[in-house]
Amino acid sequence: MLDAGCSSMEDSLVAEGGLAMFYPKWLKKDNHLHSTTVLFLVTVTLVGIGLVMIYSASAIGNRDSSYYLRHQFCWLLGSVPLFMIASSIPYREFQKRSLPLLMIGLIMLGLTLTPWFGVRINGSQRWFEIPLTKLRFQPAEMIKLILIIFMADFISRKQNVIKEFRRGFLPLLIPLVIVVGLVGMQPHLGMGLLMGIVILLLLAVGGVKLRYLVYLLTGAMLFCGLAIWNYPYQLKRILVQFPSDSSIIRQVVEWRFPPSEVEQIIESVEEGRYHPKQLISAIGNGKITGQGPGGSQQKLGFVPVPESDSIFAILAEEFGFLGTGFILLLFLLFLWIGVKIALTSKDMFGSLLAFGLTTIIVLQASINIAVNTGMMPTTGLPMPFISYGGSSLVSTLIGVGILLNVSKETRYV
Repeated sequence: MLDAGCSSMEDSLVAEGGLAMFYPKWLKKDNHLHSTTVLFLVTVTLVGIGLVMIYSASAIGNRDSSYYLRHQFCWLLGSVPLFMIASSIPYREFQKRSLPLLMIGLIMLGLTLTPWFGVRINGSQRWFEIPLTKLRFQPAEMIKLILIIFMADFISRKQNVIKEFRRGFLPLLIPLVIVVGLVGMQPHLGMGLLMGIVILLLLAVGGVKLRYLVYLLTGAMLFCGLAIWNYPYQLKRILVQFPSDSSIIRQVVEWRFPPSEVEQIIESVEEGRYHPKQLISAIGNGKITGQGPGGSQQKLGFVPVPESDSIFAILAEEFGFLGTGFILLLFLLFLWIGVKIALTSKDMFGSLLAFGLTTIIVLQASINIAVNTGMMPTTGLPMPFISYGGSSLVSTLIGVGILLNVSKETRYV
């Protein structure tokens, strides 16, 4: 990894090591495509698809069919100015203010846990209500961007000590543990997992020793294990992934719960298979071309939160393999452009920032798809751009705005 203080580092991570190790040389070439334009078009297309799907997924029975669409559109109108500001402010200005931003993010996270500001929904306290409005905002969506900015700033400035534990790794570990801990207390384990994976990747490409990454990964696994153990509903979600006749389910339940509750818990685990089966059924019903817009049957109370958590399955049912294939293609194109921006950035901070922002958006989409296809337990993470949710839309568009700003100052190779 090149030293951040050297002038050659101003030519980014492309020269040697870092991201370049994971990216074929022929993909680094611009190929006459302007990254900024392509990224903007992909974003607009995904947001447009999201509005259509939110309306379609929420148009059920006698319910106000435009309720979720109206709210999402209002959030979109509020997001556009923030998107424009983020794409206009030179990205190095975020670097200068990374620590104050982190402090603001931590305060926002802390407020959600207080009885005066926090709003509790379905057993989780992840939101606070914006004063003078009825709008609820989820600070964890913003802290994930702030954490990436902070980590990219620290790694790029401390390349001379990044391989040391006390001066390089420990100062990065402390804010990460605090942020993930606060998010886990809400609880929002899915978001904590997402941030942990992305930061681990940032540290890997930033030059942190492999030994320290193994320590971090081991600690993260222990944290996840304790969190799952302390929250029985999370444990049930894990057990649902095992076959019904698996002896592991009974062994774990008998180990975790008192004998008087064992049969009841096992029964609830079996009941928990209902929604995952319905999600798979929705995807299967779509076949190649789908049932057509509004044609989903599984949204009629069979899948949970069709306009948000289950929106990929609804999209698959209504637009089939062709529709889901198009969505996957858009996210792959987003990944390709984002990593190319990272590789062609003029400085290491821009490279790490672009890589982190790209990774967290694409990884969140991948986790949502994995949940909808039964490959992962339920996490509560929305599909970026497409799922209903103002906080997610705001943070995602701000992230894309910053990514576009980095793209404007890239050097094409």
